[in-house]
Amino acid sequence: MPLRFESGACPECLAGFETYCGQAPRLKQSGYRADGTSLSFSRGQEPVYGSFFQQSSFASLTLAMARNTIWVPDEVPLDILAAFPCGVNTGAGAVMHVLKPQPGDSSVAFGTGTVGCAGLLAAKLAGCAPIIAVDVFDERQALARSLGATHTVNAKDPQLVDEVRRLAGGRGAQCCLEAAGVPEALHAAVEVLAPRGTACLVGSARAGVEVHLEMRTIQQGRSVRGCVQGDSEVQTFLPRLISLYRAGQLPIEWLVQHYPHAAINDAVADMLTGTTIKAVLQIGTA
Repeated sequence: MPLRFESGACPECLAGFETYCGQAPRLKQSGYRADGTSLSFSRGQEPVYGSFFQQSSFASLTLAMARNTIWVPDEVPLDILAAFPCGVNTGAGAVMHVLKPQPGDSSVAFGTGTVGCAGLLAAKLAGCAPIIAVDVFDERQALARSLGATHTVNAKDPQLVDEVRRLAGGRGAQCCLEAAGVPEALHAAVEVLAPRGTACLVGSARAGVEVHLEMRTIQQGRSVRGCVQGDSEVQTFLPRLISLYRAGQLPIEWLVQHYPHAAINDAVADMLTGTTIKAVLQIGTA
């Protein structure tokens, strides 16, 4: 029997937080349409379990649900827009919707991939100072500085927490974005917070991964918040991000590196070594 969904009817969707939809795991992994009636794709009589993550992108043509479709201006390059739905939306949304920094607040991004860089750019738009980027790769630290980070710190620095707190004025940072998805980064993100500061976790980890925090640290008014896809209402937020890009305030093109589809393994390898931030595959290129 096909799985039955009530698309858009769970409490999270009705409240405008579709990124926390109770049906999301099944929608992303089952391959069935949102109403559960059938698979979207087939090869002859054989079912094709597409629609992974409600999209599946390795095709020249595909089917999209109306609720997942957003009009964009023709003049915006699709290869640049490829960075928006998850990476840019997640990082910028976490800063704008969860951390909500005020001008002059200190901001730290742990991890400077697409998500962390988008968060850094959002912090710059909010008028944060200083803006500190933490990463293990020298190339990514250099990119973070070119995007507006006032300081960078290597994540392997044994004095990482003390150094970040010093750069944040000694008292600690008001806002931290954890975009690395590793326990050590989240632990450090909480440790560098000023009293009443907030750390937002957006980095994904496997099930069962835990982090240990000192209770006294949390007691000093510090907050730890999880966030999926930037807490965004994407039908309105993605157009807003695109407008910022068109105005030159979100230079996402600096993050994108193109690869032919046949070089997908090279793209993954380059991302793992830090030489590529956002790999965009081009179908039909050699």
